[in-house]
Amino acid sequence: IDTMEREKYIISAEFIFKNRNFYYGAGGGFMCKNLNFKYDTENILDYSKYNDYSSWFPLILKFSYLNRDYICLKNIDNYNRKEDIPIGWTISGNIGYNLYNYHNDNMIDNVLYGVNFSSAIMKLGYAGLSLDFQRKYDYCIFDAKARYFFPNNSEVKYRFGFGIDYIALRVDNMDRQLIADGRSGFRGFPAYYQVGTPDENQHFLKMSAQFRLFPDYELLTIRPGFTIFADFGGAQWKDYSNLRNRYSDINTHNNWGWMCDFGISIQLCSTRSSTGNINRFDISYNPQTKTIGFTIDSGRALNFFLPMTISPFLNE
Repeated sequence: IDTMEREKYIISAEFIFKNRNFYYGAGGGFMCKNLNFKYDTENILDYSKYNDYSSWFPLILKFSYLNRDYICLKNIDNYNRKEDIPIGWTISGNIGYNLYNYHNDNMIDNVLYGVNFSSAIMKLGYAGLSLDFQRKYDYCIFDAKARYFFPNNSEVKYRFGFGIDYIALRVDNMDRQLIADGRSGFRGFPAYYQVGTPDENQHFLKMSAQFRLFPDYELLTIRPGFTIFADFGGAQWKDYSNLRNRYSDINTHNNWGWMCDFGISIQLCSTRSSTGNINRFDISYNPQTKTIGFTIDSGRALNFFLPMTISPFLNE
């Protein structure tokens, strides 16, 4: 695809009711999306069914149940700062009806649904699990996250941590793609190193292991931390070399196969910044490129704590 212009307009309303730990809600809305494609008909997929104008009118019913508790622990995602860490479990779901109208008056109606489950426990170590399965408008997605670290003693100045992220995406156009690179947690890899294939099914997997050391030292409101890390996974780990000659847009992203990197990192966190705002300096080695990379970035490549948001409902 040479160019793709997208404009989206959303008008929606939602009502939420609370009864102890249960939440109920209903909502509806209207969304318009303008798509303009320019492509080579001999080398690109057939996008004839995607017209310049599309609209949705979803009606959705929602429910949620929350059972939460909090513990006071040093948030190791932001060195040595004591915070209330949420634990417990939540479950949310929605179901609705969606009317999809293309510009050529080709009506497609879909049932929308989504289920989200998250749980976190804290005994000898923190263990968290999050599952999210949704069908929205023009795509289906399954998202699974798992976290574990130990020990959880706030007086200990080191942590061992592990994380797994998996995403499966089914989409009927190339407007949504899964990307594995330095921005998505594979430290040292260049941007857009691995891009999901231009078929209907895409997969993303990242497994990370870390050893964090954070000395109880502060200099001008800056607290340092040190990490030894390793990452493994990819956006698409199959061999799609037969597609390279057919689709010109992926000739620049033909890095198929498993991705791996390992290295050391230095983090600097200001005691005056909000949670999660850190500066990260990574030195990593990548067997694929056989190079040593140096990365300067902000935020965590792997957050030990799973987010358990106050909002009980799924987005959109």
